Amino acid sequence: MEFHAKQNFMQAQRPMNQKLPPPADVYRLARVRELLRSTKLALEQFHQREISFEELGRYSAQAGSTVFEKLQKDEHPQVEALLGWLEHLPEDVRGRLINSVCRAFPHLEDRRLGHNPGQVSSLRSLLKQPIGLTLIGGNDGLRTWLISALGNSSLMLGSDHGLVSGIDRSLPDWFVPVEGMTYLNAPVPQSPSPKSILKAWSTCGAGGRNIVLLNGIITLEPDLRLEVLKMAAEHNVFVAEPDILTYEWFAKHAPAAVQLRQLKVTLEDRDRIHVHFENPKTTTKK
Repeated sequence: MEFHAKQNFMQAQRPMNQKLPPPADVYRLARVRELLRSTKLALEQFHQREISFEELGRYSAQAGSTVFEKLQKDEHPQVEALLGWLEHLPEDVRGRLINSVCRAFPHLEDRRLGHNPGQVSSLRSLLKQPIGLTLIGGNDGLRTWLISALGNSSLMLGSDHGLVSGIDRSLPDWFVPVEGMTYLNAPVPQSPSPKSILKAWSTCGAGGRNIVLLNGIITLEPDLRLEVLKMAAEHNVFVAEPDILTYEWFAKHAPAAVQLRQLKVTLEDRDRIHVHFENPKTTTKK
């Protein structure tokens, strides 16, 4: 009698429409697979295009066939164990833990840029230009963030000129690498060899990749400046550098056929990124 009375009390405390939780072995079979599939769908909605198994594999250094198998399997014991731990935490703590191990994914719709819709619209317009040279100034972290945001957003814009190539001297340990970019993984003060820079440069603009992104490369290899101007006559080129002399040189030597644009990135109010569109300095060309 006492057992039945306790059972009736527990049922009375449960909402009428709430079912008993299924056994752990049954629940596990569904949620990890559905989470993987839902994540793929969310990626496609965010990027506004289909994401292939091969591309998903590149995100995690796996073969496309391996990703396909994961989406079909019922059991994922390691992921299930992690979910089992995380669901015992408050939602805010759970979110902080996941965000703490995920790298940043810069993009033009990010809230840190979106506070100023005008600058987002101007940056989108820059990405859609067929040719030209855009110079980007600011501190190292902000330049890297904006270059990455431009690269990640190019395909999302649905532009025919959206494919990306380029070189970044940064180590992508705090941000997601941009598809098509070459990373020299050379944090200051270490410098990559000129040979590795020239090898990476030989791939820029190839295969119909119209957008070329260069971050911290001209300072390492100033002789590339003339090649960059030639590239800008046929491609949409973005150059991010800390040295103001770089901008003065390009302003002096850019031919009339190359449209020159200049941006400066600053951080204000702690989490608001501002992009200032400036007029390049003009000097007498030699």
